Formats: sequence, C-alpha cells, structure tokens
Amino acid sequence: MSSFASKNKSEDGFQKSMLRQSVLRTVLVASMVAMIAFVSIKIGGIAQGMNDLIGPLSTLASQLEEADLPGLVEETRVLVEGAQETVNSAQSAIVDSTQGIDSALSSINEIDFKTLNKAITDLHAVVEPLARLFNR
Repeated sequence: MSSFASKNKSEDGFQKSMLRQSVLRTVLVASMVAMIAFVSIKIGGIAQGMNDLIGPLSTLASQLEEADLPGLVEETRVLVEGAQETVNSAQSAIVDSTQGIDSALSSINEIDFKTLNKAITDLHAVVEPLARLFNR
C-alpha cells in the first residue's frame, strides 16, 4: 500500500509540474498572439491610409479627362506627398512592430526551462512535507 501511495504522490507531483509548464506555455503563446494582433492593427491602419489615397486618384483621373494640366500637376504633388507620408508611417510601424517581436522573442529565449523545472522540483520537495503535516 505504501509503495502505491508513494507512487501516486510522485505522479501527482509530476502532473503538477506538467500543469505549471502548460500554464507558462499558455502565457507565452498569449503574449505572441497579442503581438500579432498589434501588428495586424498597425497593418489595418496602413490599409486605411491606402484607401484614403483612392479619392485623390479618382480626382486625378477626372482631371486627366479634362486635361487640366496645372491642376493635374498640383494634384500629383499632393498625391505624392500623401503617398510619402503613408510609406513613412508604414515603415515606422513595421520597425516598431519588428522591435516588439524581437523583444518578445528575446524574453522567451532568456527563460531557462531547466532551471525553472529544477526550482519547481525543489519547491515541491520543500512543500510536500508541510502539506503532509497539515493534512493530518
């Protein structure tokens, strides 16, 4: 009987360790999902900026039909300036997002799972006798 109880407690400790590891992995995955959502939102803003350029392009096409060359030159200048601002914004968003992803990956890579597992095992070894004492 004692061997069965000891084996059962050992399996409980292993299951608790596996649960802790699963929770940690879940937190890490949730962090990555949040970063991906952030990047997606930034890309949505860039797409909106591109949609905002469609109006001036329509105006430009109408002016081409009317052959209003001075107006065409001015509209082209405004369009190019808007495109340059959108490109600069997109570049900045991509750099910011890339830095955030690099930071998250660096944090994940810095986790020493072997040491973490050893600390969990050591903690279990300390807490288990106390648990037995209070269960009586």
